[in-house]
Amino acid sequence: MATRSEYVFSSYAGYYQQQLEESKEYQDFLTKELSKRGIHIQCFSSKKYQWEIGESLCGTEIKHDKRFSQTGNLFIETHEKANPANPNYVPSGINRDNILHWIQGDYGIAFMFSKRELARYIFSNADRLRFVENIYKASWGYLLPKFEADNICIAKFRFQDKELFETVISNQNEYNQFIRPPSARPASESSLKLFGVTA
Repeated sequence: MATRSEYVFSSYAGYYQQQLEESKEYQDFLTKELSKRGIHIQCFSSKKYQWEIGESLCGTEIKHDKRFSQTGNLFIETHEKANPANPNYVPSGINRDNILHWIQGDYGIAFMFSKRELARYIFSNADRLRFVENIYKASWGYLLPKFEADNICIAKFRFQDKELFETVISNQNEYNQFIRPPSARPASESSLKLFGVTA
């Protein structure tokens, strides 16, 4: 018979894999849709690059918040642990240093924040915001109500049928830092001669 800690880890392992796959799918969805607005996010998939550089080359963290539409709150993660049977949490989410921008939401709406400003807002209002543990006891974070997210975000992206249809910009200067047209590759890189192909 499995012990309680084995049972928790076993069920959490399945939960974790499912969450990871859903998060990657959402990350791909946002990457595709935001590229239509000139926001190009190149995400890293290996743990090595995620820890050394960050979740993406441009310093953007993407979070899928599946419960946002039901609760009206964004769950802003601050601590996590790999195994819920482990009593110790480690700083994560907005406590990580290698993040410049934070995008969080669902398939209906996503909010773009300056990570620095989001963290400042969360921690300066920590006595008022609810600090909660997720249902699998694997992460802690603050609940940020939608109306407050509206007030402090750089921009909001609205989606309909998984297609981006509206961008609402709240902070044009911060938003402009994100917009970069894809740079053309040098002729030497884009030429097929590099691969031994000649016309």
